[in-house]
Amino acid sequence: MNLTSLRKRSAALLRKLKEQRSHVQKQLEDMYRQEVEVEIKLRSCQGSCNRSIAFRIDHNSYRSLANQMTLFSNTAKHRKSSLLNKDIAKIKLQPVAVGPPPSTDYKTIPMVQKELLTQFEDLEQNHVVLEEVLEEMECLGSERERGKGEAGVLECK
Repeated sequence: MNLTSLRKRSAALLRKLKEQRSHVQKQLEDMYRQEVEVEIKLRSCQGSCNRSIAFRIDHNSYRSLANQMTLFSNTAKHRKSSLLNKDIAKIKLQPVAVGPPPSTDYKTIPMVQKELLTQFEDLEQNHVVLEEVLEEMECLGSERERGKGEAGVLECK
């Protein structure tokens, strides 16, 4: 998997998580509303149902669930704000100087069992470089030209 597909998958999972949170929130509200209606009906009953069923709503558990839901949504918001794209190092591919060009014998496409091997014909050799390291290398390369700033600190972008 590459970074782009991971970001897409992460965004899709985040959407699903938000949908599930809203469904759970609606279910909690519906459960509380139904329990209140049941309690009202039982209190209004003047007959045998009033004596046989002792029903009370546990308000503390609903408050606890509501607090947990707000804590969950605050945690999700905090994670989203703390994980900005600036904090994630980016990588780049740079071509590698291999040396002399390969001979023409290697540039012809070989035949194996009467099929052309064309899977890797257009690939170049690359190496992966972190973007921050690349910027530091460029900065160090231009140090001779720029010099040092205040207190001997390099001045780069």
